Amino acid sequence: MSFIATLTGILTGSQPEAAQAWGATHYPGAMQKTATDFILLLSEQSGLPVRQIKPTDRFIEDLKLVELESVEVIIAVEELFKLGVADEDAERLATVHEFICYLHERIHSAK
Repeated sequence: MSFIATLTGILTGSQPEAAQAWGATHYPGAMQKTATDFILLLSEQSGLPVRQIKPTDRFIEDLKLVELESVEVIIAVEELFKLGVADEDAERLATVHEFICYLHERIHSAK
């Protein structure tokens, strides 16, 4: 995707394009696809625009996800990434960054 297309996506609010830009900005390299897919899913599940979410955001304190929304995010993650997320893991993953790292590790250890 070109820089102009990325910038246009951010300015016009196209969530998939904004998610690609977010992933490229915060996680260039090997984790970019995982980050892009997760942030788009999180945006859709939470109703928050991609551009408002930061890697350091905590799910409950910063993003204000209630328990039901958190469960819906986990279910959507399991469906999208085709892997299970243990309850213990979900409870200890407090930030967007921690969850992206967890997903990336799980995806690549399964291969």
